[in-house]
This record gives sequence, structure tokens and C-alpha cells, in this order.
Amino acid sequence: MQKHQLSLSGGNNNTTYYMSGEYLKQEGIALGSGFDRYGFRINLDNKPREWVTIGANLSFSQTNEILTTSSESVISDALQLTPQVPVKNLNGEWGGGDNVNGANQYAPVNPIAIASLRKNTARRRQLLGGLNMGLNLAKGLTFRSSFNTNINFSNSLYFNPTYAIGWAINTSATLSNDISMSTYWNWNQLLEYNKLIGKHNISLMVSHESQESEWKNLGARRSGFLTNDVFDLNAGAAPGTNSGGSGDWGMESYLGRINYNYDNRYILTGNVRRDGSSNFGPANRWGTFPSVSVAWRASQEKFFKIPVISELKLRLETGLTGNQGGGGIYSPLVTGPTDLGTGFLPGRYGNPLLKWEETKTDNIGINIGLLKNRITLEADYYIKNTDNLLMDNPLPWYMGTNGVGAVGNPTVNIGALQTKGWGFTINSTNISTKDFKWETNLNLSSFKTTIKKFYSDAAFVDRTSWWLDNWTQRSAVGNAPWLFRGYIAEGLFQSIDEINKSAVRVDNNGNRLPTDPNIGVWVGDVKYRDMLTIDTPIYDTNGDGIPDKGDGIFDKADG
Repeated sequence: MQKHQLSLSGGNNNTTYYMSGEYLKQEGIALGSGFDRYGFRINLDNKPREWVTIGANLSFSQTNEILTTSSESVISDALQLTPQVPVKNLNGEWGGGDNVNGANQYAPVNPIAIASLRKNTARRRQLLGGLNMGLNLAKGLTFRSSFNTNINFSNSLYFNPTYAIGWAINTSATLSNDISMSTYWNWNQLLEYNKLIGKHNISLMVSHESQESEWKNLGARRSGFLTNDVFDLNAGAAPGTNSGGSGDWGMESYLGRINYNYDNRYILTGNVRRDGSSNFGPANRWGTFPSVSVAWRASQEKFFKIPVISELKLRLETGLTGNQGGGGIYSPLVTGPTDLGTGFLPGRYGNPLLKWEETKTDNIGINIGLLKNRITLEADYYIKNTDNLLMDNPLPWYMGTNGVGAVGNPTVNIGALQTKGWGFTINSTNISTKDFKWETNLNLSSFKTTIKKFYSDAAFVDRTSWWLDNWTQRSAVGNAPWLFRGYIAEGLFQSIDEINKSAVRVDNNGNRLPTDPNIGVWVGDVKYRDMLTIDTPIYDTNGDGIPDKGDGIFDKADG
């Protein structure tokens, strides 16, 4: 790795500046990897009057990455490859396993060849910039305004060439090129007033903020390249495929806050904010979220006479926060084939009545400091109640959510959940000298989340995770969210008689699997509990050895 940096700074009583440039290059630990970055930064602060300050900052960076090693499992394939496979044969061709008498036919493809031939790169550019201004309007009264932006551009390229590496042969080269762009800006104004009257310390603040973001993606793929040396889509055979997407969001916010402190003993903080999001329709666009917290530092009272306790503070907090989700009021259009050519159809159901998801949190806490705060303890107990949960509503298949031309499920305010929990922290300074310091930290926490309501008491929401071999997770009223569903193993079958007396799995037609070592259930196979709900162990009640409707189970929520 090599890194070079040049910086320049200076100024006078009214103006200061800082400029820097940087270059970083890092070679990867394996062939087909690497990283380099170019960067530039400038900061400028100016004070044209005693009551005015102006500042600006700007930074630009570009990164270039080689990603073949990570995307092609180069290192793991190198560890698995048998040693008799050479990197290159005597004739100069890449070495690889062959199918002669089955020799090395299951060996990984030569990782050195793959890292050398396949091209997987990513280039990213980012521009960060901001302007800020501060005004001292009167004693204790200040105004600040700032504008910041973030602009990103990325270009990724993946080329899989033609090759013949032992048994692995690719006869058609393919190229994928993806470009993405995004912009974000934020404008904030803040007015703050601070006043100290005797032992009364008062702080007032009001703020306004606007922010907006846009993004756009564009991708194209072609195959049939006549050469492995030209990484351009025009060199491939037409027509190829393409893809794209775009989106935006915006939010406007107003915030008010009051802080009151009397003699550093009684502390009160109150906030209220009002947010308007483009993710909701006009009727539900705005949400109001208040919060208040009070604290009593009992250790500052005159009657407090416990020398070992240096700090004792009791806290009580309650407040409401909002989640705007990722949209869902509109029904986006997607393309699809028709008899008359390419047409449009809804990508998912829209929901113009979507509302803010709201979470109300109540918290009680205590802070204790011992031995001049060499030991500090903090404990909290909280209850969070979330209403108007933003989730996809799993509509049945007959509403067009499956098959060709399917319409995606709508985002809805599906229900409510509750989380109860506690947290405990202890910090201690065991030894603290000029040359040596020893500190200890311990954290303990616990919480439990329960779904309190869905759109109906019997409703549940399933999601299938392809990365977990299509295991299903279910959320149902009264349970924790996203519990895994599946059979519960109770051991192994020890005898044929035990198999015949136990309930076993059924085939696709609902028939009991036979007691057979090849096509059914046999000694040594896993024995599963005859139970179709997690909370209530209902067994094979009618004794037919098949868990079905005759057991009175399938009319329950778990089905």
C-alpha cells in the first residue's frame, strides 16, 4: 500500500483555509483484487463582521476497485484445487481438470486463470459540499443556516470472456455494464435563544429543514463478442438486454425545543416536530411527534448526605417518533409483452391512504455515580408501542399476485406491536495514573417483542427466505415477529414399531409416507413432533397417524 498526501492551510484573523489532496493505492492480497482512491478537500471560514460567520466546504473523491477475487471465490477455489493441476500447462495454456476417466472433473476452475481472464471493476465518484452562515442577532440569540449536498456516480463492469480451462469451457463472451447516479440536498435554518436568570437556565430553539433525494440506474448486457480485448457493449451482438429504474423522495420538517434547568437539579426538555413526507398522500402527508423528558438530580439537594454516592439522577421520558417507510402510495408501471408489442401494467397495488408508522416510547431510568464517579451505573426500563405498522399486505393469489403479469402486494398500515425491555450499564475506572489507565465496562440488556394487532385477529404474514432453503417465517398476533416455521425434531426413530405408532410426514397428496428405507420413513430417520402450532402441543388426536383436519388442528391460525 502507498499513500501520498499534500495539504496547505493558513489565514488571518478574519479568514482561515485548508486544502488537501490525497492518493491511496492498495494492492489486493490475491490476484484479481485491488483498490485506489483520489481525493481533494477544501475548507474555508470567513468572519466579515463581528456578528457574522460564513463557511464553505467541498470534497471530491474517486475510487477504483477490482472485485474479481471476491465475486469469483478465487481464494476458496485455490484452497480446494488439487495440487496436480498446474497453473499453466507446458504448452502455455491454462491448466485445469479434465474429464478423461473422470480425473479432476469435479475440481474447481483454475482460480488464477479466472482472476486473470474475468474483469469485474467498479468506479465511484462522490462530491460532498456545503455552505453555512451564522448570525449573532442579539445577546443570547443566534441564527444559523446551512445547505449541504451529496452527489454520487458509479460505473460497474463485468466481462466473462471465452475460454477453455480443462473441463470448464465458455464459448460465448458476455459483458454487463451498470451505471447509477444519485443526488441529495439538505437545507436547514435554526434560531436559538439562551438565557440565564439566577439559577434558571432556559434554552429555546426552532428549526426548519427541507431535504430531497433522487436516484437513477441504467444497465445493459450483451453477448457474442468476437474478441476478449474490447470491453464495450457495441462490440457485442445485438439486441442484448437492458434494465433501469429511478426514484425520488422529499421531506420537510419543523422542530421546536425547550430546555429548562433549575440549579442543575431539576431538568426539563420538551420537543415537538412536524414532518411532511412525499411517501404519503395529501391526506396523511404530515405527522406530529412530541416528546418530553424530566430528570431530578437528587444528589444536588442539600439534604442529600451520602458521601459514597457522588451522583444520583432519576429520569422519566416519553415521546413519539415516526417512520416514513419506502413509499407505496403509488402503483408503479412496469413493462410486459402483449400481442401488440410491449405494454405497461401495474408493478404493485398502490395505497393512497397510507399513514405514518408511529412508535410511542415510555422510559424510566436511573443514573448512579459512586466514589466520585469512579463507578457509574445506568439502568433503564422501557415500553415501546408501535402503531400503523408499514408492511406488505399478503393478498391471495386470486387477486393477481402470482403468475404471469402478477401485481405486487400493496404496502399497508397492517397492525401494531409492543416491545418491553431493560438495559443496564456499569463503568468503572479501576486504575488511573499518568502512565497507566484501566477501565471496565459491562452491558446487559433484554427485550421481548409481541405483535398486538393485525388487520384481523386471525391474520398472519409469511415471508419465505430463499437464502435459507425456502424456510418460512411467520408473524401472527400474540407471537414475536418473524418466527421460523418448521417441524420440531424429537430424536430419531429407534424401531419399525415406533414408526408405525407415530405420526409421520405426508407426501404431496396428503398421504402418510410408507415405512420403507428407500421411499419413506425408516429407523434412524428424524422423528418429528405431531404438532402444527408452536404454542399449543396438539398431537394426533384421532389416532390415524396423519396430522390433518380430523385432529381439529387445521382450523387454527397456523393452518
